[in-house]
Amino acid sequence: MPSQPKKNLKSSSNLALILGGLLIVVLIIGGALIWSNRDKAEDNDANEKNTITLEQGTTFVKSGDSEFKIVSNDYELEEGDQLKTEKDAMATIYFANQNVARISGNTEVTLENIPENKEDVDIAVVINKGSIWSNVYTVGEKDANYIVTTESGIFKATGTVFNVGVGDSARAACYALDDGIEGKVKKKIKDEVKEVNKTKIKQGYYMHIDPKKLPKSTKDALKLKKIKQETKDIHWFKWNNAKDQEYYAKLGCDEKVKKTPGVYIYYPKTGATTTKTKVALKGSTTLDTTVTVNGKKIENKNGIFKTTVSIKMGKNTIKIVATDKDKKVSKKTLSVTRKEEDANPTAVNINGYAAADGNHISWSKNNDSDFASYKLQRLVGYGTPTSTYITISNRYSTAYTDASVTSGKWYSYRVVVVDKGGNKTYGNVVKIKAKKTSSDEEGSSGTFSAYYSGGKVYCSWNKYTGSGFNYYKIVGSSTNSNPKYPEDGYLKAISDVNTTSAVLATSAFSGCSIESLTPAFFTIAPGDCPVPFHGTVYMRLTTVTSGGKIHSNVVTVVIP
Repeated sequence: MPSQPKKNLKSSSNLALILGGLLIVVLIIGGALIWSNRDKAEDNDANEKNTITLEQGTTFVKSGDSEFKIVSNDYELEEGDQLKTEKDAMATIYFANQNVARISGNTEVTLENIPENKEDVDIAVVINKGSIWSNVYTVGEKDANYIVTTESGIFKATGTVFNVGVGDSARAACYALDDGIEGKVKKKIKDEVKEVNKTKIKQGYYMHIDPKKLPKSTKDALKLKKIKQETKDIHWFKWNNAKDQEYYAKLGCDEKVKKTPGVYIYYPKTGATTTKTKVALKGSTTLDTTVTVNGKKIENKNGIFKTTVSIKMGKNTIKIVATDKDKKVSKKTLSVTRKEEDANPTAVNINGYAAADGNHISWSKNNDSDFASYKLQRLVGYGTPTSTYITISNRYSTAYTDASVTSGKWYSYRVVVVDKGGNKTYGNVVKIKAKKTSSDEEGSSGTFSAYYSGGKVYCSWNKYTGSGFNYYKIVGSSTNSNPKYPEDGYLKAISDVNTTSAVLATSAFSGCSIESLTPAFFTIAPGDCPVPFHGTVYMRLTTVTSGGKIHSNVVTVVIP
């Protein structure tokens, strides 16, 4: 019958449509599950990255040999990255192992060692200036290392929350907000930097290190003081406390991360340069752990390992692998570059002229990454100076007024640039015939010095030894490079001739005193107090006597 085949064809067609529809549904559901699992995997991967979140202002990052660039939110950080923040900026670093660090404005840090995953418990951060707040979630883990290093000190987490601040001249302070911190002073002994005076900073105390006093006494350079309530109430501390509570409430986990052997390298630092054929390597790990360096097994003695590594010309990679008895592995990779012997600092050009208040000297800024200091050499006479007159560690301080000159005499100057490796480069020589006409009465106000650190300006000078003393006047101007009293007013008056130092809070320049609110070497957070002087400020001391006024040298101070 002709109609029967059509019916069977229609039934087959319907069955095919039903089966096809079911197949599509299965594919959709399966695809959704695969996509969902992929998303979860990506989320898990994201949770084990080291990222930065911008809280306010602008933050910059520098990776390897690249230039600094503006950071975007959730930027993935790498080991060796350098971060710096603008004046009003604040940013949070979320490490892969759930530890947190926050950096304030005008801060520069280097991420020397960061975790590769959630199980990696080692972190090392170097802070050059500013403040960094750390909340260490892995503090309870055996052999966990969370270390913040400054030029003058090393601070290791034994408690959960601490803040480290660095000011000018490498002064540092570490505030233990919870359970305590271990602090050590870095002191140069016979051209070798050693870690001395291991000290436990109890909860509620802070450790202050003044490297200027280290040559004399470590005891004088290191001070432990109780944190005042006024300090805990300032904006930066309160803001971080609130952020900590918010983060861990969101995290909602009390479970500690799993342990791995962990590797911390004391030296060399990744990115280091050398002219030698070998470099010394020292690091620490857990006990009963096998350590290899570039595939070669080395001795692990009580958690410390040392060796020397041959270095070829150019860039070298050093691979350290630590394996514990449970076969858990931690890896560390360092980069060391060998250069030619003549890799010396870049020289700077010096200029100068004679003025009524002394000889004015200025020079170009050195931009080398391993800059350590300028050494201004002076010779009374016409020739080449060989002895250091003053040492300046701030690369931005590129001017000096020599007030200790006699009219009619010749003076010769040059600037020596010194890098962190001790290498020196000598600049050109400038010769100036002095024509000082300021009061040359009996006595002198001596050399005046000033530097900025953590919201304050520290001033010192030599005692006036003449007769007819009335008072000292500290003078400052952000526009006049040759400020004088009374033309430029004054910042502070001292009537005691025996007083030879003063500390000025930068906000005091506008009549707002925050002496009691500002701990030493702590970056002022926005909103605490107005700071009208920013950038370059020219300062000097005027000694007022019954016979006239004596103007000291001018010092350039950079206030963030």
